[in-house]
Amino acid sequence: MKFTHLLINSFRKIMASSHKHHLKSLMLQIAKGLLDAEAIENCAALDMPGSLAELQEVCKTIHHQIDKVDEERYDLADKGGKCDKEVQKPKLICQMKSYCSHLRLIMFVDFLSC
Repeated sequence: MKFTHLLINSFRKIMASSHKHHLKSLMLQIAKGLLDAEAIENCAALDMPGSLAELQEVCKTIHHQIDKVDEERYDLADKGGKCDKEVQKPKLICQMKSYCSHLRLIMFVDFLSC
């Protein structure tokens, strides 16, 4: 009785793992199909000029646009840095005044306690 029970349990385990493997395989096939369909939908056809000269001209135009954007980005970063410094100056002045007044108060209290 025990031997047949062991055979039945091992057969169930084998069937369960093969069934799991089969289901996993089906899921991967479905996912691959969905990804392929999504890739086809999202990738538009690239409209390329006919000749090498036209393609080089398009590249030059793109590079000029990139250079302009980089210059603007650099200028804006520089202006932003200047604005940050202008904002930091008054903050530092206020902190220094607060520190000085606090230091004067401490010195005054020390003077009175002497």
